[in-house]
Amino acid sequence: MGAGFLAAAAALLVTAAGFVPWLKIVDPTGTVSVSGWGQLSGDTQLTGTNINDLFGELGASVTYRPAQFVSVVAGFALIAGLVLAARVSRPAGAVLALVGLYAVVWGTIRLFSLGAAADVLVGDPADAAADAAAADQTGSAVTGTASAGVGPWLTLSGGLVLTAVAAALFLGWLGHRQERA
Repeated sequence: MGAGFLAAAAALLVTAAGFVPWLKIVDPTGTVSVSGWGQLSGDTQLTGTNINDLFGELGASVTYRPAQFVSVVAGFALIAGLVLAARVSRPAGAVLALVGLYAVVWGTIRLFSLGAAADVLVGDPADAAADAAAADQTGSAVTGTASAGVGPWLTLSGGLVLTAVAAALFLGWLGHRQERA
């Protein structure tokens, strides 16, 4: 069934989203991207290292792995999608609905709330006055701006597809309808 393969492809999209940038930081020296697993890339001397190792060296008590849990649960959606490709299965539809809703919510949250990693790397926007005071004393200021990368968008999109396939299944649009006597 095509809907099952569509759901499996959406689950793979959610999983693959972990390897693309989830956080993008632009400052006058260049651009730095951080993947959903914490890998740094871009115009920086830290390219190729993991941000979580950097946080450990700085003594920060944060980690940056926003794709970790959503990638694991997307594996369940992949299996459910393959089951749905073989036969109509309401339990598989329930898994697709739950994983899809989680991916939609998580992708949306990460679009608008960049997390503690952005605060550590760029500075907390709420502390702009403190940053200005520190700049007056030290002669340097945090000038970068952080924004969401493509990862949250892919997670959100994959979640919408998973949810749509599950909704189609529960609405009876997939499979053969059985008439009641």
